[in-house]
Amino acid sequence: MKLRANVVEQKIFEIEDLKELEEFLQSQSEIEQLRERLFAEFLKYADYKNAGEWNKAVRLCESLAIIGWGNHEPVEALRGQFFNGNPATCFQNKFGETRFVDAIWSKRVNGFTMEQGRTSYCFSPDDPNQKQSVFWEYEIKEDIQDIRLESQRNWIPKKSGLDKADNW
Repeated sequence: MKLRANVVEQKIFEIEDLKELEEFLQSQSEIEQLRERLFAEFLKYADYKNAGEWNKAVRLCESLAIIGWGNHEPVEALRGQFFNGNPATCFQNKFGETRFVDAIWSKRVNGFTMEQGRTSYCFSPDDPNQKQSVFWEYEIKEDIQDIRLESQRNWIPKKSGLDKADNW
């Protein structure tokens, strides 16, 4: 079973096409066990330190969006732009609340690195360590990688203004 799990997770990182990823995941048996393995893997990369780890977290978010997050808070892996044009990455829940690492990136000659002083850690109820938020001074080390920063392609449903709890 352990070898099989590693093969499944390896294949998830190899599949580029979102439809192919969906077909592959939906063909798996024991979805609940797969969900828990993927979530455990996501937690390893939720505290990303470089572009490669960010991209793995994105793929895991896409995978969990397909098979469901189960009892865990669904988050989206978003890539945007800071006001100065540098890339920004973060995880957000359906209410737009930021979770785990929120980073501003700097372009270097050889690629991108996260900026010290512009990277934060935001509390998440799913963090097994229950780390509290650290804004703008979350410790990082320069780790330049020349790869594209990905963004999640399949999004979680957003909270609408018409939810029953919001009606008064």
